[in-house]
Amino acid sequence: MSEESPLQKILEAGTYAIPKLSKVRRIVKENAKQHGELPCEVDLGEAFRFHNIFICPVTKEPATSANPPQLLTCGHVISRVALTRMARSERQKFKCHICPAQMAKDEVKEIKLQY
Repeated sequence: MSEESPLQKILEAGTYAIPKLSKVRRIVKENAKQHGELPCEVDLGEAFRFHNIFICPVTKEPATSANPPQLLTCGHVISRVALTRMARSERQKFKCHICPAQMAKDEVKEIKLQY
């Protein structure tokens, strides 16, 4: 596997995170009587931090706070500008740019990114 392989990155992240997650699991089991949940954040370090830049596959423009990414019901993502172009009204169905799924604009969800 190449060093930049996504599968290699996942394996490395899992190898790093599993001991920490096992410790949290043990603590949760010991405190099971409380029926609460413990928040668990695992910092994987700089090697596993990736940018949050989204480039719309339709408009070829980066997402911004004024043009955030939109999650289609089929799971594909486009920008708000592309969604506005594709869906003429809130209720009128439009087709995904990649797959045959059809949906209305009001079924699409906005994805929140930190810019």
